[in-house]
Amino acid sequence: MLSTLTSSSYNTEDVGAVVNQISWNETLSTGANLKFQVRTAPNASDAPGAYSSWMGPDGTDTTYFDDTSAGCSKVSTTVTCSIPNTIAVGDGTNDQWLQYKAWFESDGAINPILTDISLKYISNGAPCIGTDPSTTSACDTSKFSSSLSQASNGTITITDYPIADAEEATEDGIVNIQFFYDFNLSNVGVIGDTQYTVTLNDASILLLPATS
Repeated sequence: MLSTLTSSSYNTEDVGAVVNQISWNETLSTGANLKFQVRTAPNASDAPGAYSSWMGPDGTDTTYFDDTSAGCSKVSTTVTCSIPNTIAVGDGTNDQWLQYKAWFESDGAINPILTDISLKYISNGAPCIGTDPSTTSACDTSKFSSSLSQASNGTITITDYPIADAEEATEDGIVNIQFFYDFNLSNVGVIGDTQYTVTLNDASILLLPATS
């Protein structure tokens, strides 16, 4: 005997959401099984856009997440399955909306019992550069007005470089920023008998507190 359950659509509210895990609690008798597939969709005016196909761990509609699948483990009644980032529902592209579908299989004697289920995702929105978060919550890169100055000792100072990352503000509060200095050279030069090697890019890493 086979029956299915399809969840309602869930909005992560993050265009860059990365779905990476599905877990549930089950009670199975002999001859019974629970298995799942997942699909995702982009946002379309605060509603799901075109959904992907239903898929299991290999990214096709012929495989399922269950307690025997690769990448899944079971402890007591809890099954936890990793969702690979190599398949469409886990790659962080067009995955703002989520849905799962459950298949209940039994031999007709005792049906499988699903107690709860959860889909885990990582909120992965891009940081906003150019907006002062103290004046607006919107990301407006047109406000970017950074300026550079170089001292006689070669030190470069960058001013007016506002950056905000709401996700980091709730985590460790650190944003890793890299600036690259381009010498506008494309090869190694030779002057007389001496070869001069010039590093084309030199990066400085700054650790700044995140703001939201």
